[in-house]
Amino acid sequence: MPVEFGSSFRIFALDGLKLKMSGFLESTHEFEKRLKTYGLADLKDKFVAKGWTTLNSFAMAGSYIPGTSGQESLVNDIYKPILGEDALNDNRQIGVKRLFWDAFVGHATELKRRANVEEGDERIKRMPN
Repeated sequence: MPVEFGSSFRIFALDGLKLKMSGFLESTHEFEKRLKTYGLADLKDKFVAKGWTTLNSFAMAGSYIPGTSGQESLVNDIYKPILGEDALNDNRQIGVKRLFWDAFVGHATELKRRANVEEGDERIKRMPN
């Protein structure tokens, strides 16, 4: 339920968990923190050049789906643009893969949450007066 101010202005407040999940996936700060965690901070400019500045944007980096066979897309769409042509011999590929898994799982979880809205399920809460 929205809180209304006049006839055309409305403010919506999401509950804390959903707000944190969306904010987390769209946060450039969180993405940069993950780059440091996985030893990829020196590659930040390459990620930015590809437009991968948040977990959500990186989750859509290629057609590779974690857990499936065949990693050609992972190598061609993600490893090589970041690590170069000799990507498979670069030990940072593990960090790139872990970062992609984090991004993909977070993005998929958020999409599933949005798709599973049932009738009467209140995703929007009234702001206190």
